[in-house]
Amino acid sequence: MLFFIEQTRADEIKNNYDVRTLPRLDILSPTGEVLYSNCINEVSSEGAEFFRQWYCAKEKPTKTIVKAETTTTKAVTTTVFIELFGEQLLEHSADESSQTTTYMPTSKLEGKTVGLYFSGHWCRPSREFTVKLAEAYKNAYEYVEDKFEIVFVSWDNEENAYENFYKEMPWKALPFAVKTFDSSSTSANQQVITTTTTTTAFNQLLGYRLLQHDGHECAQTTNYINTIVLEGKTVALYFSAHWCRHSREFTVKLVEAYKSVYDDVKDKFEIVFLSWDNEESVFENFYKDMPWKALPFS
Repeated sequence: MLFFIEQTRADEIKNNYDVRTLPRLDILSPTGEVLYSNCINEVSSEGAEFFRQWYCAKEKPTKTIVKAETTTTKAVTTTVFIELFGEQLLEHSADESSQTTTYMPTSKLEGKTVGLYFSGHWCRPSREFTVKLAEAYKNAYEYVEDKFEIVFVSWDNEENAYENFYKEMPWKALPFAVKTFDSSSTSANQQVITTTTTTTAFNQLLGYRLLQHDGHECAQTTNYINTIVLEGKTVALYFSAHWCRHSREFTVKLVEAYKSVYDDVKDKFEIVFLSWDNEESVFENFYKDMPWKALPFS
């Protein structure tokens, strides 16, 4: 059996920077190094002053990555941001009343410090912080416009949610891309998971151990089971986090639905919880609300 999991460029960026919570703002140097990881609290408390004071003494490094062309011996220079984002980004048109966006070459970021803004409209903290960040950005823009830019990397799954959320942002954005699943071909940005006679696809995907609750519903303890128990079943991967209000609310509904059909589907179907919480105690307390399996916290 083969599973082909197509990643968008946004997915690759999230994985590269190990993004686990929203919202998140990382600051990259013009050469791609992480200068500041997740400065949400600083922007929230300092606003525009965070950007103004931070960029006063910044210079513009000009280092680029040199890559050799495969068809000729001529060398070409590619900025790290083209490598990261691709050739084009979105920006708002000059006419603010038009509410339209246009494509711009990513090369315009060359020599600038860049903020990677990971956010999703479905996440209330993201929506609230976006208001603060937009205000700080606008207030600092005249001081930093030649030195700094923000690029929005969306965590929304629907293009209209992405488009409506981006209308609230004065900076650039990675274009929205829909994930596609194709079992007929592979490409450079696909992760391929294969099964063999000794290893199931779920071992490959989830490792060899899962958590489950002890036998009765009242149990507040868990034990480890082998992932092989999933073999032959349809499995739902449930990505959720206690810090997200929408996740907590949906978990209640999902638990109710799961329990109502469990007797009919227990031999054919299972859910596995993959946590997005950063603290093990939070993970453990949230998992107490769930009757299904879970990937151990790490």
